[in-house]
Amino acid sequence: MSRSDEVELTQVNANVAPLPSRQVSRTAQRHSELELHICLPDLTHVTLTIDQRTQATEIMDSVIEMLELNAREARHVLSLWLVSSDLELQLKPNHCPVQLFGKWPVYLRKHTTVSEKLIQTQQPYVHLRRNVYISREEDLKVTDPEILELLFTEARSNIMNGTYPCDRELAVKLAGVLCVMQYGPYNELEHTPDYYKSLHSLFPLSIQSNSKLHDEVCKLFCFTHKSFDPLEQSANADHERVEKWYKAYLDAVHTLPYYG
Repeated sequence: MSRSDEVELTQVNANVAPLPSRQVSRTAQRHSELELHICLPDLTHVTLTIDQRTQATEIMDSVIEMLELNAREARHVLSLWLVSSDLELQLKPNHCPVQLFGKWPVYLRKHTTVSEKLIQTQQPYVHLRRNVYISREEDLKVTDPEILELLFTEARSNIMNGTYPCDRELAVKLAGVLCVMQYGPYNELEHTPDYYKSLHSLFPLSIQSNSKLHDEVCKLFCFTHKSFDPLEQSANADHERVEKWYKAYLDAVHTLPYYG
C-alpha cells in the first residue's frame, strides 16, 4: 500500500455497481444540493443529500445515524472510500467527495496504468468499508452486531469474488462456517451427503468447479456441526450465535496476509 499527499491509496480492486435494494433518504438544507449514494458491503445503499463542501466526516456521521451504529466503534472501524473499477481510495475525514469526483482522472493517471480511453469512462462511487489502518485484532473487539455484520459481509464478498485469494483448505473451512450459519446445528438424519449437493455456492468462484468439492464440504460440515455444543446453542439468543460465527469467519480470514 502506498500513500499520496492528498489521498490514502489501497490495493486496486472494486465492485462498484450500487444496487437499490435498500435505500434510506435524508435531506439537508444546503445550497447546490446533490444526492449521494453510499454503497454498503451487501451491495445495497443509503442515500443522503450533500453539497460540494460536505466533508467525509459529516457523511460518515449521517450514515452512522441512519444505520443506527455505535458511533464510537463505527468511526474507528469503518471508513468511506471512493471506488472505481481500477482504483480505490480511502477518504480522510476532511476530504470532500464531490470535489474528488472531478479529480478522479488525475488520480487514475497518477496511481494506475489505465489507458486514457478507459480513464474517461470511469466514475467513482462512495463505499462504506473497513478502515484499512486498524489491526485485525480490533475486528474481533467490536461489540456492535451491526458493525460486525458489515465486517463479515465485506470479508465474505472479498473471498467469494477473489479479491482475497485463498487455498482450498481455507475455502473449505470458511464454507463450513457459512453452512453452520445458514443451515443450523448438525443433524445426522437431515444432513446426509445428498443434502450438500447444492452447497457449491458457499465456495469462491475460482474453486466451485473443483471435482473434490463435494466430499470436502461434507466432511467439514459434519465436523463443524458436531464440534458446536448444542446446549450452548439453546442457552444463547439467536443473535449471539450469529455474532459468534461472524467472528469465527473473520478470525479464519485474518490468516490471509492481505486481509483488510
